[in-house]
Amino acid sequence: MFLHLRRKGSIKTFIISLAVLIFFVYSSGISLRNLLRYNMFKQELIESEMSLKEQEEINRRYNEEIVLMGTDDYWMLEAKKKLGYIQAGEYIYKFYSAKGI
Repeated sequence: MFLHLRRKGSIKTFIISLAVLIFFVYSSGISLRNLLRYNMFKQELIESEMSLKEQEEINRRYNEEIVLMGTDDYWMLEAKKKLGYIQAGEYIYKFYSAKGI
């Protein structure tokens, strides 16, 4: 069964072949693990970039709102909407819709 191992030099060849095979399996395992980690980090990066874009849009809207708050027209409109403020000579029309139509 192990007659090929009796020849001189075949044990040496077998050990070298086994070492190369072990090295190949080990480096394949490391490569596969690193590839999986890379894909996980790439997915996290995509999610973080999407979240960043959403937060930048929210920040942009808040900054626009802050700029508008510097004008008197903004505060007049807010007073009309939230407090029902009416200036002299103004008419307010309210439209109501029936639910379910």
